[in-house]
Amino acid sequence: MENFVQTKIFFVSLIAVFMTETVGIFALSFFIKNPTVAQILLRLCQIFIFILIFLAAERNTVSLGLSLKQIIPGFKSGILWSFVFGTAVFFVSGILWLLGKISPELLRVRLPEQAVSDIFLSLILRCVIGPVAEEIFFRGIIYGFLRRWGIFPAIFLSSSLFVLAHQSGGFPQIIGAVLFAAAYEAERNLMVPITIHIIGNITLFLLSVVFVR
Repeated sequence: MENFVQTKIFFVSLIAVFMTETVGIFALSFFIKNPTVAQILLRLCQIFIFILIFLAAERNTVSLGLSLKQIIPGFKSGILWSFVFGTAVFFVSGILWLLGKISPELLRVRLPEQAVSDIFLSLILRCVIGPVAEEIFFRGIIYGFLRRWGIFPAIFLSSSLFVLAHQSGGFPQIIGAVLFAAAYEAERNLMVPITIHIIGNITLFLLSVVFVR
């Protein structure tokens, strides 16, 4: 990995996250009563701001690993990564379940208790917009900045921050964070972990609906 994220981009992005997560969410919550809708708009704003920061500083998103020509190849590679990893998880989880070492609670995703429309909005947030915003920030920006000091420090620190950012952070988040970073390192394409993240979240969401809820 040669195109490290610039220091100024890193710190401007941190400031942008802090401002949107404090002032931004307060302003959105004041005007929008549905918290899920407010979160969707917040994540969309963050995605837009991140892209704008890179375009303003470098006039491209190459160091972010998310240029236009990378989207389709990255999507295809992400599907392949998801299939291989998902197959491995399926067999390992099946064995552990048969041995009584794994609980369905591990797959639980907290879903809205209200209307179907709220569940749909939650699906959009957690399985599409959320993963895109998180991968741009945690892998594209944080990992891309830390990578100058080596692969393992970058994976460890970016993954730790990712897990800490999730209130329900646990084993699935740890495995996911390491997988996303490894995929980004191997492919040099941010669309790969974005795709894996989206497919993984959709899978957990559907499993939670079908088997747990």
